[in-house]
This record gives sequence, structure tokens and C-alpha cells, in this order.
Amino acid sequence: MEIAGRTVVITGGGGGIGGAVAVRLAERGASVVLVDRDEVAAKGVLGQLAPGSHLFIDADVSDPQQATAIFDLMSSEGRDFAGVVNAAGIVSGGSPWPASDLARMRTVIDVNAAGTVLLSTLAARQSGTGGRVVVNVASAAAVRPHPPDPAYAASKAGVLAFTRSAAAAAVPGLRVNAVLPGVVRTRMLDSTGTDGVAPWLAPRLEQPLLTAEQVAAAILELVEGDQNGESWSLELDKSNPDRVVRRVL
Repeated sequence: MEIAGRTVVITGGGGGIGGAVAVRLAERGASVVLVDRDEVAAKGVLGQLAPGSHLFIDADVSDPQQATAIFDLMSSEGRDFAGVVNAAGIVSGGSPWPASDLARMRTVIDVNAAGTVLLSTLAARQSGTGGRVVVNVASAAAVRPHPPDPAYAASKAGVLAFTRSAAAAAVPGLRVNAVLPGVVRTRMLDSTGTDGVAPWLAPRLEQPLLTAEQVAAAILELVEGDQNGESWSLELDKSNPDRVVRRVL
């Protein structure tokens, strides 16, 4: 799919994966709309982008009115909408489950799952002749146990289930895909514990991890390709950390 001169919305655009995706899309000539609650981080990403009609929007993706306002703004500006990359995501943090904070767990479900559902649905309702694409960032936790944070796992399993059903809906001109990365070295890891990295995660950080750029490369393929209904598991090759092992689920 051609994205040069078109606009792609990236939720979590100030984060590691979202920011890396923005850089790659801008290099391809796309304009990006970065949706994030962290203005400083998002504007930092904007400063790294190749020239284009880029924009930052501070919005809560789990709020229907705020999500709708994103698309209303693009329509008012006459942008040629190409798609959305749902990369916004948070973890429960604090104490491992079942001692996790109840309100925080609810927010995890709202942001990770509901936000993805809302933005994808609004993307599906957009018109245009160049095709539209949705790429959702799920997680390996969607398909294997994640005992310290079941709320996060549940939210990402919901993202995967939604992706498959939305793709099967076969909306004309719309493709819906997902990536399920393992542990990715981003700032989000610092919020897994009560005060920084969770003790259960610390030993894992001593090993090679996926980078945001490696995940972004897979997302770019799904944006520009012709896939629909595909979910790609992404893990590092243990014998060659520079290689990403991709498996279609």
C-alpha cells in the first residue's frame, strides 16, 4: 500500500515502539499523527521525523469522545487517511497479581484493549480510495501465561481476538493485522515494578531483548504490504540476537 503523502495515526506515538514506527513511516513519505498523553516524549519524536505534516494530539484513546475527535480533526484538515498503528500500552506495575491495584488493572484493560477497539473501529469507518490499514501491537503475553500481570495478558489477548474478528469482517478497503512481540527494551519496562523495574523482570533484562526498531520493521511491512488477518509472533533468535524470528499464528 502506498503511504507517501498520506496520514497514519500512531497511538503511543511518544513511546519506544510508536516512536520507532513514526520514524520509519516518515522516512517513507507519510505524515504521522502522534497520539500520546506524554507531550514531552511525543514532541521529542516529532523532532526526529523527516519533513511532513506531522501532528501531536494529547488524547485518552480509551475515551470514545477523545478518540472520535482525532478523526474529526483529520477530516477537517482534509488529510488522506491511510491507517492507524495501535501501539499505546501500559502495564499494571506495582505489586504482582493478585496484589495489583484494582483501578490500575482496569485502566490497563481500557487503554490496551478498549483503546485498540475504538481507534480500529473509527479507522474502519473512514473513506478513501487508497486503502486503509490497522496494525495492532499485542504481545507474546496474549498467547502464553504472564503470572505477574494477568490484566496485561488479558488486554493483549483481547487485542489479538479483536484483530482476527475485525479482519474477518472483510470491510472493503480495510486490512487488519497484529504483531505479538516478546519483551522489548523500552521505557515501559521501568514501570513494571513499584519503583522501577520489577524484581521478577530484572534477570530477563540481562539477556538480549527485542528493540523497538526491530518491532517497527515488522509493523512497516504490515502497513505497506497486502496482508489481512495476520498475527506475527516476534522473538529474538537465541543464537543470533540480530535476527528476529517471525512466526505467523
